[in-house]
Amino acid sequence: MSKIFGSGDVRYEYVDGWPDIPGQIELVECPGVAVDSQDRVYLFTIGPEPIVIFNKDGHYLNTIGEGMFSEARTHGLYIANYDSNLVADDGIHTIQKISPSGEKLMEIGQRNKPKPIWGGDPFNTGQLLRPSGLIMVTYTCQRGMAMLGFTFSMLTGIINFPGAVLE
Repeated sequence: MSKIFGSGDVRYEYVDGWPDIPGQIELVECPGVAVDSQDRVYLFTIGPEPIVIFNKDGHYLNTIGEGMFSEARTHGLYIANYDSNLVADDGIHTIQKISPSGEKLMEIGQRNKPKPIWGGDPFNTGQLLRPSGLIMVTYTCQRGMAMLGFTFSMLTGIINFPGAVLE
C-alpha cells in the first residue's frame, strides 16, 4: 500500500518494498540519491558498493564506484551531463565525475590528502552543475559552517573564486 506525502506540486509517494535490494547489498547510510534521464535511481551509500543503481520500478541493476571513495565520509551525489555522476567525498577531499558504467572521467581535489575537519582549511562538501557546464563546488572552512563556493570548468580546468580567477 502506498502513502502520499507533501502537498501541491511537491508530493512524494512511499511504496512499501521499493527498492528490491539484493541480499549482498547493504545500505548503511545514503548521503545522496539522484535520478538520471533514463529514470535510473542512484543511491549513494556508505559501504563496499557505494553507488547502487535501480530502475524506476525498484529492480536492482548494478553497482559502481567500488574502491573509489573513503569508508565513512562520502557526502553527496548529483547527476550531471550525459547522466554522469558528480560525487563529493570529503574524506579524501575530492569530487569525482563518474560515467553511468562506473568509469572515472574527472577528479577535483587532492586525493588522499584530506584537510582536517574544522582545521581552518577548506574541504569539499557538495557540488552541482550549472546550466553553463560549470561545476559549483561548496566547501566548509574556518572552524565553522560557513559555506563558500567556487566554480570549475570541465572544459578549461579554470577555477573561479568570487573576485579571482586561478589557472
